[in-house]
Amino acid sequence: MEEIDNCLYQYYAILSHVWVKNDIDRGEVSFQDFALAKQHKNPNLAKIRECCSLAQKRGKRYVWIDTCCINKESSSELSEAINSMFDWYNFSDECYVYLDDVLWDTDNVQCDTAKSRVSFQRSKWFTRGWTLQELLAPNDVIFFDKNWLEIGHAKDLSQEIHQATGIEGKYLDSLEQASIAMKMSWAATRETTKWEDRAYSLLGLFDVNMPLLYGEGERKAFLRLQLEIIKQSDDESIFAWTSPKKEGILRSEDTGGMLALYPSWFADSKDIFLKASKEDARMPYAMTNKGLQFNIPIRHGRSYESQVYGERRSNATVPLNCWRKVRTDVQDRKTCVKAASERKEGITAQGNEIDVKEENEIREERQIDSETDDGSEDSGEGTSKARDMVIAIRLKRKGGIWQRTNCHSPFELRKRLPESFKQGSRTMEHRTAMVYVKQDGFARLA
Repeated sequence: MEEIDNCLYQYYAILSHVWVKNDIDRGEVSFQDFALAKQHKNPNLAKIRECCSLAQKRGKRYVWIDTCCINKESSSELSEAINSMFDWYNFSDECYVYLDDVLWDTDNVQCDTAKSRVSFQRSKWFTRGWTLQELLAPNDVIFFDKNWLEIGHAKDLSQEIHQATGIEGKYLDSLEQASIAMKMSWAATRETTKWEDRAYSLLGLFDVNMPLLYGEGERKAFLRLQLEIIKQSDDESIFAWTSPKKEGILRSEDTGGMLALYPSWFADSKDIFLKASKEDARMPYAMTNKGLQFNIPIRHGRSYESQVYGERRSNATVPLNCWRKVRTDVQDRKTCVKAASERKEGITAQGNEIDVKEENEIREERQIDSETDDGSEDSGEGTSKARDMVIAIRLKRKGGIWQRTNCHSPFELRKRLPESFKQGSRTMEHRTAMVYVKQDGFARLA
């Protein structure tokens, strides 16, 4: 073993694998095993030897293996390793993924290729929390089966990886276009041995650092992670989550804070995306001792043009700066617009004054109907179009503090982000209200 001060200037390989931990195999070869020359007594030494041999054949001088290259008895070294691990995988020349539960027998004439691919997709490696960054961080990921037979490169297996993880192939090359909610959804169903590691394993994925406090529990660790993320990101998809009722965390009226309590709450957020536009920049927000402070306009009732904020107002809808693509039926939409127009004409003919909300709704429907999101044309009855819908959440005021409502209900969808919600808009300063959303599970508020 050799200690390297700066791995950025070294060509090295790195191993990704699922740790073995049971009484029979005595667990993985540790740093202490090497220090005390006890590694030869561990049956799992064969994995390390094969990895080193493979790296040497491929022209690498060094190989880094997490089980034996980190002194886990040193809390400072363990903390440094976890906060730096994404970079270590990213700086590696090659990453070898060893799948000890997959047999890829493509050289066999009688091999069932489809069966081998199914076995690959069902590997437990795709279900572990730490392996998510080990898939996304390296520049070149190469998979090997239990006999160290090369299966292929990640970029060539993008379809199988997508089916196993829900991660599209384009994100194997770059994560720049992936929203926070989308990244969270990739980790929603993954498991770790320690509860806190469900949050700690995501540090590098979001390019944040924080101290490790084993014993704090998954809930507090994940809340701390989100707070670190919002300090440096204005991606509001971090608030686009849905809590399952079965976890029984929220009260009977289904209210809560703006931040999710568990990664699993993002399971339904895999298709939420952002639109790169400086015009859609939002006012900053931050966690305070009163809760999460928002300084953005709020839509009340059904109309975006309603009164923004008032002491008597107790419910509000907040559109976020993230979208979801939804397919809508063209014919049904035209029918709704026609009915709304006829309803307006009927009310006007009777000499009654049409409701302002009704007027705004009809105007909005007509404008949306004239737009084409994906360039497709109406081909007749039953034609469906895909259009981008704004994600919105509901808030309810209790005293001076607001809470999020309908936490375990599907997201509300809006057709557009109104002009008054964009930074720099003329109506921005006149339609801005400061609200504090209580965050359960993190702050004890009076």
